[in-house]
Amino acid sequence: MKRGLFLSVVLLSFQTTAFSQDPNFYIFLCLGQSNMEGFPGIEQQDKTTVDKRFQVLAVVDFPALGRTKGNWYEAVPPLCRGNSGLQFRSRFDETAKGGWLDGPQVDIHPLESMSWRTGLIYDETRGEQRWISPSLKNATMDPRFQPASYVFKYADDGDGWNELVLICRGTHVKTILNGVVRTDWDGAGVLDNASHIQHNVGRVGHFALQLHTGDQLRIRFRDIRIREL
Repeated sequence: MKRGLFLSVVLLSFQTTAFSQDPNFYIFLCLGQSNMEGFPGIEQQDKTTVDKRFQVLAVVDFPALGRTKGNWYEAVPPLCRGNSGLQFRSRFDETAKGGWLDGPQVDIHPLESMSWRTGLIYDETRGEQRWISPSLKNATMDPRFQPASYVFKYADDGDGWNELVLICRGTHVKTILNGVVRTDWDGAGVLDNASHIQHNVGRVGHFALQLHTGDQLRIRFRDIRIREL
């Protein structure tokens, strides 16, 4: 799995002299990780109202969007490759517009700057749609939860495989990534709250493997084992 992210920058090239400077002319540089990855979803209005002056530099090839490394493009989301996840105790609602998968998810986040999120728990359940372990108010992950050390492997690292273990006993959820505990959490009061009861998830449900649409992300799963405790 290749590493990669996009750097969003507005670049305006101009030549001027001191006496011709316009005090109302600005250049903005937007450096860092974008929140336009396509999660939890990008509305059509956000794809059609981007100012052509706002540009993104592709630092990896992104064939799904016709972008080539080293070239500039209009900053229409998604700007970079997305993530994956392991849904558990979840259910797909075919009656919802576009369909919807309610239930908690073990995050799998290949982007190098945020790969430490892998093993934390996000909740796709309508009425929640936030991080539940750690408990946050929305989908924005707080960098202060980044551990001092963790292990995440890409396709060119050793055997190229990560081992992710999920253990659920009642409302207690534990995840282990490559031998390192990432979540050890009692979800009482959350996994059994009104939102989860309404959609019949949280304590019962199905497994699912997630991959966001429209992203240039390649991920493989193997040796999937399920055992009743």
